[in-house]
Amino acid sequence: MKFARIHCERDSTPAGLEELLARNELDLLQLDYTRPRQTPVVGKEPVELPPFADGFADTLRFLGKALFLRPEFRVVASPGWESSFQCVERAAVQLVEAGCGDVPVAAVRGSNLLPIMEMLQAQRIELRHEETHAPLRELRAPLLAADLQIGAGPFAIAWDEAARVIVAGCYDLSSPLIGAAAAEFDWLWSAADRLAAAAVAARAAEWCDWQATELDSGSLGRFSELPTLDLAAPGEVSLCTAISDDPAAGRLQSWLRSYGRGSHADLHADVRLDASSVVCTAPNAHQIAIAGAKGRPSDNHWRLDILYLAGYALEAMIEFTPEAPAGLRGQMAEIARSHLGVENLGGLFAVQELHGAGEAGAPSWLHLHYQSKNRAACQQVLEQVVRLTSMRGQYTRLASGPPMVMAQCAVWPTRVPRDAVDIAVETRLAREWV
Repeated sequence: MKFARIHCERDSTPAGLEELLARNELDLLQLDYTRPRQTPVVGKEPVELPPFADGFADTLRFLGKALFLRPEFRVVASPGWESSFQCVERAAVQLVEAGCGDVPVAAVRGSNLLPIMEMLQAQRIELRHEETHAPLRELRAPLLAADLQIGAGPFAIAWDEAARVIVAGCYDLSSPLIGAAAAEFDWLWSAADRLAAAAVAARAAEWCDWQATELDSGSLGRFSELPTLDLAAPGEVSLCTAISDDPAAGRLQSWLRSYGRGSHADLHADVRLDASSVVCTAPNAHQIAIAGAKGRPSDNHWRLDILYLAGYALEAMIEFTPEAPAGLRGQMAEIARSHLGVENLGGLFAVQELHGAGEAGAPSWLHLHYQSKNRAACQQVLEQVVRLTSMRGQYTRLASGPPMVMAQCAVWPTRVPRDAVDIAVETRLAREWV
């Protein structure tokens, strides 16, 4: 089973995706969408996080050709944070327009636990912080999301139902591959070492994605040369890459072995992974073999990330033209420090002067950043920033556009018994979702 995994931005299509698919005959492509940890707020409207990743529908349009031409190719993604059904309904339109109306699409529902948080606590399910063990009742901040990292079972069901596009809201990052392998190779859920091999393959795919990010030079082909993984039925794993040698194998081995050193880092939804004895070798110039992953039974719990409102922030970049009078930036920086960060507003205010490179007279900037627990204070500082910029409007502009107050989230992690929640998988043809 040839596999690749990509972290995606919520409102854009991964660069180089078409080239990646043209170069590799993938069996499974995993697209990971992380729910944003901040969101803009306007006026007195309530704080709400986006219900799903807007960019997934367009990304699926790019995948239409591969889905049409290669019946064995499948996609698993996590863009449907609040509603996988709503996300699928929107994305299916793109599939139908691409001539893929008969492609089976599955929506995995149940990872959004925010609507049932009170019910869970009423059932006497003890929710404690994963690290501090503090009970959830001590968290006083408003809850904005509760995302359950579901395990491999729902993906195995969708695979058996012949779904070729599987959309979830949140999952353990190893679950799609474990579920696909369990269904495709008829693995037993008690075969812990094989499940661990799939988990380490998913982890190695994350390393490939990280490498692509680190080496990105801003070109449009970021993922065009992304290495892929091959997982075989016995649990054998190999990394298919353009250049393979012993140093590359050693770097991957060190990275994989470093996994699992935290208190819960080795605990996946379906298996506890021991990567301490993983061995990576380079049998040829285009392959790294990965062996030695060991597994133990999981704890029958799934991780739950509770996102709560931690505060508000404002960021602005004021740009000065080359014609600006000498010292103007410094004067405005002093005004900002003296008047924008007013003590009675509270919060933290930072001012940074940035110099343009090159000859004298190059543009320069003033970076302003404000954080507060008080939404009204952030809004007041925003208005002051706009007024400050307009004071010498012929020489200044807001380089990043009009500033916005952003609500910021923090994560309260806990674990929930898997039998305490209901997960549903619904598979229909793409045209039946429209």
